[in-house]
Amino acid sequence: MIGRRFSKIIEEKVEPKAFDDFELRLGDMMRGERATLGKSLLDVQRELRIK
Repeated sequence: MIGRRFSKIIEEKVEPKAFDDFELRLGDMMRGERATLGKSLLDVQRELRIK
């Protein structure tokens, strides 16, 4: 066909991530711990006397 151009297809290798490849922050860990204990943020603030 006249005037058609084909673009190159670029394939990137996607490797599965391991357990250690994910970023984990302290805030995420603390939020998870608070949730597993069934405490609200206000409960934790009162317990630690944070204003």
